[in-house]
Amino acid sequence: MADIISKINILDIVIIALTVLLLLFGIWRGMYKMLHGFISSTIALVIAILLTSTVVTFTVDNTQVDEKLVTLAAQPLSKIPNSQQVVAFYDLDSNPDTAEELGFNPGSGPQPYTKLLEGTKFAFLSPIVKPIVNKYVQANGATPFIRALVAVIIAYALSVAAFLILWILFFILVSIIFLILKKVVTATYIGYYLNKVVGGVLGVVISAALIFGFLTIIKLMGNYEQVIPVNRMIEESTVTKLLANKNFLYTLVADKIDVQSLIDKLMAMIAKTGLV
Repeated sequence: MADIISKINILDIVIIALTVLLLLFGIWRGMYKMLHGFISSTIALVIAILLTSTVVTFTVDNTQVDEKLVTLAAQPLSKIPNSQQVVAFYDLDSNPDTAEELGFNPGSGPQPYTKLLEGTKFAFLSPIVKPIVNKYVQANGATPFIRALVAVIIAYALSVAAFLILWILFFILVSIIFLILKKVVTATYIGYYLNKVVGGVLGVVISAALIFGFLTIIKLMGNYEQVIPVNRMIEESTVTKLLANKNFLYTLVADKIDVQSLIDKLMAMIAKTGLV
């Protein structure tokens, strides 16, 4: 026992402390309070995601809200140079074997999209909004630049607004259901203690999710320079090393998802920024 204790390092202490604290927190909060915030938010989130598209489609099809918002937003932006130029897809390289590119025709012949705001103080916007304009023109055909830009922005704004409203409404509804559940659970002596015991179990489960999630991320990052000190600490630990060797979450993730390639791309991107 003394030998095991002597091998415990700071990483082991952090993991043990986290587990104990979340266990006590779960007992203190109880099952109802532990589940209430998390499950209410999750259920409301899922329902909001599922219904957002339907609600936005219904709003667009049965009201003029989207058209009014487009008109309202386009007015102050109409001062942007070439904002009324019609953007469409053109065969800019005169090669029928290549895909048509986004562009505009100022009257002197088709020009590439990149020249639309070239030389103006709004030139920095060109690459930022190109995917939005490109998507709108693909779906609706040739259209004024400003309308394509604003229409898609409003569509996203309506989606975000609908999502937030649905999330709040269903969060309130689910919270009311949990309030009724609380009265049922805490109405009896057994229910009270069951509430505390299950709360403690949930605390341990949350702790396990955080610990195994952390160990999974570290293992997925392999031998990158940034995580070598952490890997060394894990190898020198006792409890943490045991958990790392029994990490079922890593096995599941590694088998089902090619996360390593994503990690490689992210690390390469971070390296280019010079931040690490």
